[in-house]
Amino acid sequence: VTVSVDFQGMFVMVRSGTERMAIPCDEWARLAVQRGAGEVLLQSIDRDGTMSGYDLDAIRAVRDAVPDVRLIASGGCSGYADMAAAFDAGADACAAGALWSFTDATPAAARSFLAERGYPMRPLTRAFEVVK
Repeated sequence: VTVSVDFQGMFVMVRSGTERMAIPCDEWARLAVQRGAGEVLLQSIDRDGTMSGYDLDAIRAVRDAVPDVRLIASGGCSGYADMAAAFDAGADACAAGALWSFTDATPAAARSFLAERGYPMRPLTRAFEVVK
């Protein structure tokens, strides 16, 4: 189960980002993992769609709070170097939306860029493959 943690200024946001909770995103992630989450999608409301880079401080804080689960960084990716920075901060994977929509960047080029720099990549799988 993946839990999505929307945050702004390090605090959890709910109700489509309109209500701030009095709990930091790293603590929320820790509680979610204690309750059975096996993966955390960390979504920065401040950076979503801005292409201003991932919130590396939040990634580090959540990684420290939940060291044994996969952590997906989301919100702010402007290029492949941002992905590398997120991995260096503790992310296991990166989500990118605006990057693919508003630039010539491709997932294949991201994989090549990161693999050439020593970041481990999962093997490619065929999409829509029927499993028997």
